[in-house]
Amino acid sequence: MATVGALPIWRCVKGIRKRVSVLHRRREALEEKNTEMKPKALFADAVSASHTSALIGDLAKILRGNNIEIGQKRLFQWLRDNNYIIKSGSSKNMPKSLAKGRFIS
Repeated sequence: MATVGALPIWRCVKGIRKRVSVLHRRREALEEKNTEMKPKALFADAVSASHTSALIGDLAKILRGNNIEIGQKRLFQWLRDNNYIIKSGSSKNMPKSLAKGRFIS
C-alpha cells in the first residue's frame, strides 16, 4: 500500500477533497457577499469623491448614476421616513445630528 508520510494515499486524497469542498463553499459565499456589497461600494465611492457637501438633488443624481432609481423628492421622503432629517417645524429637512449640535455646520 502506497503512503504519504505515515498516511495511506487514499486518506490524503479524501482529506484534500474535503478541503477543496470547504474552499469551494467559502468562495461561493464570498462571491454572493461581493454581489450584495457592490452597489454599496459604488455608492460609497461616488459619495467619497465629493470633497464638499452635496445638495440632495446632486446626491439623487449620484445615486441614479449608480443604478439606484430615486429622485430628489423621493430621497427627501426616504431620509425623513428613516429619521435622518427632521420631518417638520422650522428645522425641517435639517439633519437630526446637526440639529442636536453633534456636528459643526
